[in-house]
Amino acid sequence: MTRSEPDSPSSWPAPAPPDERDATEGREFGAMSAAFFIAASMVGVGILTTSGYTIASVGSNQVMLWLWIVGGVAMLCGALTHAELAAAMPRIGGDYVFVREAYGRLAGFLAGWITALIGFGAPIAVTARTSASYWLTGGGLVAPEALTKEYWWAERALATGLILGLAGFHLLGRRGSARLQGLTTLATLGALVAMVVFGLISPQADWSHLDDLPDQLTGSVWSAMLISLLYINYGYAGWNSAGYLAGEVKNPGRNLPRAIVLGNLAVLSLYVAVNLVYIVAFSAEEIQTLASSNPNAVKNIAELAVARLIGPPVSTWFALFVAVLLLSMLSAFLVTGPRVIVAMAREGMFPRFAARVSQHGAPVPATLCLALFAVALNWIPRFASVLEYASLGLALASLSSVSAIYVLRRTRPHLPRPYRTWGYPVTPAVFLIVTAALAIAAVRDRPEVAFWTLATLLAGTVAFVFVNR
Repeated sequence: MTRSEPDSPSSWPAPAPPDERDATEGREFGAMSAAFFIAASMVGVGILTTSGYTIASVGSNQVMLWLWIVGGVAMLCGALTHAELAAAMPRIGGDYVFVREAYGRLAGFLAGWITALIGFGAPIAVTARTSASYWLTGGGLVAPEALTKEYWWAERALATGLILGLAGFHLLGRRGSARLQGLTTLATLGALVAMVVFGLISPQADWSHLDDLPDQLTGSVWSAMLISLLYINYGYAGWNSAGYLAGEVKNPGRNLPRAIVLGNLAVLSLYVAVNLVYIVAFSAEEIQTLASSNPNAVKNIAELAVARLIGPPVSTWFALFVAVLLLSMLSAFLVTGPRVIVAMAREGMFPRFAARVSQHGAPVPATLCLALFAVALNWIPRFASVLEYASLGLALASLSSVSAIYVLRRTRPHLPRPYRTWGYPVTPAVFLIVTAALAIAAVRDRPEVAFWTLATLLAGTVAFVFVNR
């Protein structure tokens, strides 16, 4: 049978014209709702854990803080670039749409492939499992040491319930998703702000910990800084989330840039403030001493800082706060991730059923597919190995999507652009240079990461050939 025959089990839909897709889109999200999705997608386990490892690796609180600022500036440059692309092509799909328009169907498919599998499937599973562990241990239901032994199944079973429960709620429609995300994001951001305020004014706060810039940075320290910046970059993952909702944002030419800039600036400011709390709580020498005996001792640096600055009783409840924060992040992933699958299905890159939406505007098949995939990953014993190559895979995807602005400015000069990137062409170049340096450092120092990332791309290429048959 030919591809155009509708009764073929393997038939694929022809790409719909852009204006036709846009005309069928319901638009429920305003600038603030989209900004909430960005913040919820970014603020998560990264800012609560990465800084401890970074301080132990580079040996300086001040260097750690500068790395977060550099990563935030690069992230903001990428966000400003995405604002132009998303406003010019306000259709759901994000990176996939931009890369496809600039580089063709194969490149677009691979960008969507990486984004869906690595960018959303893996974080959904890990975030759900981490949130489940905090609910169990913070609530006193299971001892931390028992959770990794006889009660390992409880963590994964609860994580499965969290994934399916939130996915089911979001299937009720976009309006409910926006309301839930706004409430959870406001609650978690408010709790973080409270931690910053009470931590910085605490009598135990020691600002002298910030004055520890090394007199000389050796080659090993520079290497550690690049690797640390790679994971800090992953902590900023989610800066482009509004692009995935572009087809559902009211007045995208005005609201999308506002949402992207507002959400990313708010998160950058919050990250700097949270890291200052860590700095006034511990000197770099104390962190390195803790890490020398057990590297995982500095994993929960946020909880350690709260215990020292505010008090152990508060830190006991802090675990439950982290669990709620991760639920907000998980919710955002389950909203934005399915939009990538929907966009690809409308282009004939996935089966026809994945493009369907309910009468309330919810992408039911795509949400169920992504949720079930994340549930399967959740039960893999050594799932941490998946995240080791996620940073590199997402770096490659963002390199292709941000660089698309140069191609589209040349090949499609008459494309309507309600917003143009501030500081073009320097702004995209800053993001590309920083991200490329991180990717090169990862390939050099983590060859196994490069291998699995390449394997993922090859598998995507094979899938593309199969789909286009």
